[in-house]
Parts: sequence; C-alpha cells; structure tokens
Amino acid sequence: MNSLLNRIIYFGIEEDTPLDERIKLKGINSISLALCPALLFIVILESLNPAGSLAFVGLIGGYLAIIAVILYLNIKHQFQVSYNLILFAAPFGVFAEIVLFGNSLRADIVFMILFVAAIFLRPSNRTLTAAFVLYTLLLVTSQIYLYHNPPIIESQPYLITEYTAMILTFLTVILIIKNYETEKAIEQEKMETLLRELAEKNQELVRVNRDLEDFTFATSHDLKTPIRLLVSFSDLLRRKKELQQDKETQEYLEFINENSRHMYQLIDNLLSYARVKDHPPKKEWVDLQALIEELVEVLQRAVPALEIEIPQKLPRILSHYDTLRLLFHNLLENGIKYNTSKTVQIRIVYQYERGQICFRIADNGIGIDSVYNDYIFKMFKRLHNSSSFPGTGIGLSTCKRILEGWGGQISFESQLEIGTTFILKWPVKRSAYLPATPPKMANSTR
Repeated sequence: MNSLLNRIIYFGIEEDTPLDERIKLKGINSISLALCPALLFIVILESLNPAGSLAFVGLIGGYLAIIAVILYLNIKHQFQVSYNLILFAAPFGVFAEIVLFGNSLRADIVFMILFVAAIFLRPSNRTLTAAFVLYTLLLVTSQIYLYHNPPIIESQPYLITEYTAMILTFLTVILIIKNYETEKAIEQEKMETLLRELAEKNQELVRVNRDLEDFTFATSHDLKTPIRLLVSFSDLLRRKKELQQDKETQEYLEFINENSRHMYQLIDNLLSYARVKDHPPKKEWVDLQALIEELVEVLQRAVPALEIEIPQKLPRILSHYDTLRLLFHNLLENGIKYNTSKTVQIRIVYQYERGQICFRIADNGIGIDSVYNDYIFKMFKRLHNSSSFPGTGIGLSTCKRILEGWGGQISFESQLEIGTTFILKWPVKRSAYLPATPPKMANSTR
C-alpha cells in the first residue's frame, strides 16, 4: 500500500528533477491523492441524495477528470500545462459551481485551496498576480450574479458534503506546507552531503597537487644536474687536441652538446610552467615600465638588433612580479625567436577598459597561420622543427596558464611574413591599477 502511495506522490519526479519542480509536482500529486477519494465519496453520496442534483454530481466528476488530466500531464513532463490548468482552469469550475448551485462553504474552501496552491506552485510574479486577479474577479462576479439572481439549479447537498470539504481543505493545506518543508529538508541534506564530499575531494586534490609539485621540482633538479655535466664534459672533449682533427667525432660531440642544452632548456621551461599557480598567494605593486626595460636590456645582449617601441609609459599593476616577468619574457622572446628580419621590431601598447587591462604585443616576425589559433597554446606543440627555429613548445602554454589563472585570455592576430600581434586581457580593479601620469611620448628602446 505504501509503495503504491509513494508511486502516486512521486508521479513525474525523476532524480534530476530540480528542487522547485519537485516541490510543485509532489504537492500536486499529494493534493490529488487527498482529493480523489474525497471527491469520489461526494459523488457517491450525492448520487443517493433525493434533494441533490445530477448536475452537481457531474460537476464534481469534472473535478476528478481535471485531476486525472493533471496527473497524466505530470507523467508526460508537461509540467507547465498542468500548472496553468490548476491556476487558470480550475477556478472557472468553482465559479460555475457558485453560479449554478449558490454560495456554500464547500465552494469557498476550494477557492482557498487554489489561493494557497498558487503560492506554493511558485510561478513568476506576473503569473501569480494574474491568477490572483482572476480569482478575485470570479469571486466578485459570482457574488454580483447571486445578488441579482437566484442560483440556476436548486440543490440541497448533504451536510456531510460541507464537512468533508472543510476537512479536505485543512488536510490539503497541511499537505502543501508539509511537502514544501520536507523537500527543502531533503535538498538541504543532499547539499550538505555534497559539500562534505567536495571538501574531502578538494583536500585530496590539494595533497595530490602538492605531491606532484614536489615530485616535479625534485625530478627536474635531479635531471638538470647530469645534463649540465653532459654539456660540460662534451665541451671538454671537443677541446682536446687529439680530437679536434677528427671531424666525425666533433660532429657527434656537437650533436650531444646541442641536444643536451635543448633538454636542459626543456626541463627549465617545465619548471617555470609548474611554478605558475592558478592563485598566487601574494600581490605587489609592479612597475611594468621598469620590468619591460629590464627585460629589453637582458634580451638585447643576445640580440643587439632588437628594437622595442612603447607608445606611452606603462602603468603600475597590483600583481605578481615574477609571474608578470615570465609572461612578458616569453612573449618578447617569441617575437625575437620567430623572426628573420634584420632588425627585430616589437611594439607594446595597452589600454584599460570595462574592468580589463588589454596589452597588444606586435612583432615583425614570420607570422602564424590563423588555423593554428588553439594549437600553438598547447604544451609541446610547435609549428617548426628545432633546426629551423629553436624552442621547447612550452612558452605560449605557460602564458595561457598565467592569464587563465587571472581570469583572462590570450589570443593573436597575424599575417604570414608580416608579423604577429598577441593580445592579452585580464580583469584588473581600478584600485589595483595606476595609469602612468603624465603620458609618455612614443619612444624606442634599442
């Protein structure tokens, strides 16, 4: 018996049904479960009433038909239709009952049920207002009609019918409120369980990440030492007089030396990538003008033909110095590396708009085909082999990780053989951003 009752109460409810829908459906089903036997009892009772009316029995039967339709719609997940039937169709049935048979405690109580049900069905404010306006108009209209006219059909239902309606009202209101509180409690318990599980998973993830980070640093340190020795001893072998005349041996040693240096650089870049945190712990004021000039000075030692243009003085940002330095170093180095021009030209501009700071770093390099928009930001993905352009394929993926950790993004615009412009955007609050004053005229650092 309990199993059958639960099936009726949970008609149309599935595991993924949202809380609001569960409250509505379970409420409708519970009310239907209470109404059906009571209405059947009234139908049977009034069918035997000598002073009753078959029209009244038919009206109550119509209520039962509406309930059956609503349950069917719930099973078919046509929830909105069933809500509208309750909110806007059922009141006309009560209106017809008052006009046909006159005022009664029974009809007033049904209207009360509809008012309560409308609130707990939680429709939009506009729909709820429209429903209440409709109920009020129907009640007022029915009373005006009865004031000027007698009921259309004379009927004297049994007194027990009135008492049944009263008991039914209190039972229905209790069911609606109890259902709401029960579903809220169930949902709260589920949420608390989910939060506990999430906290446990988060702790486990933090531990795994910490172990992985320790492993990365330890392994990288252990790998760099033998590679450094490999480079040093291959250099020593190349200097030996007895081997300098052996061209084949020199080629082998050069190959060992070159690949060892590449492996050293790869491990170093992996360490830089691993050090990038999604949420760095401490922020500081960073003078981007000084940072860029320092980077240019370092890079010009390796590339004397480097020119960098800064149209206006760069701002100070409340950020992380080491991370910003790594970000701009990788992008400037990228503009230098993938460049075959006699003079390497890089131009930096920026602007602050709508809570975001946007940098554009343009170079006169070889350019990138737009079809590689996502490809180049993946780790170890390169468009050229090491013999054409040196690199490890980690620099741009590190930049992407940095910006995504700040809630920003990186993209590019490019034309082959003309150059590439990398576009960096990330949110910066006004309080964490000090624009340069006064603006500096376009200059060139060389």
